[in-house]
Amino acid sequence: MRAIRKAKDAGGTAGYDETWADEAEAQKYECMICKCVARSALAPACCGELFCELCWVRCQAREARCPHCRQDTVLADAAHKDRKMIQNLEIHCSYGCG
Repeated sequence: MRAIRKAKDAGGTAGYDETWADEAEAQKYECMICKCVARSALAPACCGELFCELCWVRCQAREARCPHCRQDTVLADAAHKDRKMIQNLEIHCSYGCG
């Protein structure tokens, strides 16, 4: 089963908050802000860490610095390779489906 769900409301977490079949693999794609697997993953050029797009936008609205390395006014690009890997992560089905 693939981890594809609608984003939670604006006040909640922006990332995928799932029970993953392989937690160690899922942690590789963890957002530095919400600590969930990054949804619409972005990576700033300054440090290359992963962030959810919504987490990144929220942080940039408060302060135009990278939330990880604190570099001023950085841009973040879509992390296409990581997004593909995230789409292929398997979640643990509580009904025992797989």
